[in-house]
Amino acid sequence: MWSIKGLAILLTYHTLKTINAPGEFSPEERSQRGVALLNHTYSKLYSHNYPGCLMACMEDPRCMSLNYWWYTSQCDLNSKTKHSAESKFLCRDTSSTYMGLMREPGIKRPMYRSCRHVHTSQGDGEYSIDPTMSGNPFTVYCDMTTDGGGWTAIQMVSFTQSKLHFETEILTAQSYTDLSRFSDHRQKVLPSVLLKLRKDMGFKQIRFHCHKKKAGTVFHIMTNINQLGEAVVRYFTFASPLTPRPEACGSYSVLPDDNSTLSEDCSNWSGTRAQVDGKWGVQGASDDDFPILEAINRYGEKKKDDHLFYAKPQRRQCDDGDIDESSLSPGDFWSIFVR
Repeated sequence: MWSIKGLAILLTYHTLKTINAPGEFSPEERSQRGVALLNHTYSKLYSHNYPGCLMACMEDPRCMSLNYWWYTSQCDLNSKTKHSAESKFLCRDTSSTYMGLMREPGIKRPMYRSCRHVHTSQGDGEYSIDPTMSGNPFTVYCDMTTDGGGWTAIQMVSFTQSKLHFETEILTAQSYTDLSRFSDHRQKVLPSVLLKLRKDMGFKQIRFHCHKKKAGTVFHIMTNINQLGEAVVRYFTFASPLTPRPEACGSYSVLPDDNSTLSEDCSNWSGTRAQVDGKWGVQGASDDDFPILEAINRYGEKKKDDHLFYAKPQRRQCDDGDIDESSLSPGDFWSIFVR
């Protein structure tokens, strides 16, 4: 019979073969039981099993190889492989299994499970992620600055000098790999896609951020990690016209650059102009209106007094009620992130 350790090694080797993506990693190297690379360990971790140690190495771009010590469950992350280190440091030890990832020298885009796994010191920008670590990475934009970083962009709509970006229908992501189109500035995502992304990535928060220069408005909030915040995340990942709309007050926190009326007046959020109920979303919206996370509403007595977060074609509002193209300036944006 297979031992648990032997089975773990076999399954892990198969996994490593399948996750290597063209242009990301070079061909795999087999794990070697009874071998350890010494004097090149930069981090020692505790891992309950060998696959966990391998995953820790894969998610750290500094990790070139690992030693897993079966009797102590210690996981050594090494800065070199047996090929780049001096041969005298490669030792035989029956209690260790060695594995080298053989990452290509000078690689620019190591693969991560999500932006949350990118080290904040690496800064904002484009990163390759693979939520299931299945060997099919795609490029996303990561905000590594706001509230400690780790945010994956799911919507980045902005107004440019081109009139096309005001009139043309926003692109809808049919799969979460379509999030790689963020540079097009017209990207949005459907609740069904967001649900799949949540199952694979495990995000717990959604963040909304918009800015209109002429109006001088900045709306910037993130959902809380509590029951009310969780209700909002569930709403936007299961959203349909029949989904109950969650309570606004207590469900989010305001970020430092926010100066909006919308964020400070959650009790007056409403699904329609006729009914103020202090809740997220749109009441009675049709399927064509989704994703309704584009709309957060606080209606005034007149349209000019509205305070909305809206990013649909011909309706770009950021804590204001002005939908005219003349209210827009190059650089105005509407972004949504998850973490």
